[in-house]
Amino acid sequence: MAPGPQTYDPTPTALRILARSYRQEWVLAADPFGRGHMETTMPPPGQLAEAVAAGVMFTEIRDLDHDGWIHSARIAATGITAREVGEAFLASLSSRRMDLRSALASYALLRFLPEHAFALYQNWGCADCGIGGCDGTVLPQDLNHFSQARFGFAGSPGEIPYATFDLEQFRRAPRLQPADADIAIGQQMIDFLRQLPPKTTAAQAAPNLKMIPGTRSGA
Repeated sequence: MAPGPQTYDPTPTALRILARSYRQEWVLAADPFGRGHMETTMPPPGQLAEAVAAGVMFTEIRDLDHDGWIHSARIAATGITAREVGEAFLASLSSRRMDLRSALASYALLRFLPEHAFALYQNWGCADCGIGGCDGTVLPQDLNHFSQARFGFAGSPGEIPYATFDLEQFRRAPRLQPADADIAIGQQMIDFLRQLPPKTTAAQAAPNLKMIPGTRSGA
């Protein structure tokens, strides 16, 4: 990954460029088979340069195979502590800093991820982690897509490439200390979760976590 600013700067101007001027969408081809392709719209050069300088957008595509992603994931999780991501999660509750909220799930996914080589599971993906297609290859990843998800709705939990990027960026994140309001919201959340029936799933619980300010998706 190319070097960037040591600490990124999530100013409203830079984040508006990322949120509004960058877009990825699947476009169906006009043929009988319904084939299509991904189209990416980038900001105008001046806006892109501004967002890159702030550290919230990127000019490179990250192209790794299965083994490369696993190695990078393990490095990304090294040296980050549960206390750090816990405090960042708390600090995100009243501030709505989704980039800080995202790290908790990514850390949980990668902290104990073992180093392993690709081993095909049936016809698709690695038997240990699920990534890598049928031969260990992974599609090149647009880091701007990851960054947009991270700032917009706390990302894509459960995806190793995203989680790797997330924790790499977490090291560069300007941090906030949890405020009294954050701690109060966190306690409400814990109290709510403790009273749920034993077999309640995360998907069932999430819509009722109304004490957490976030996006419409509940992030």
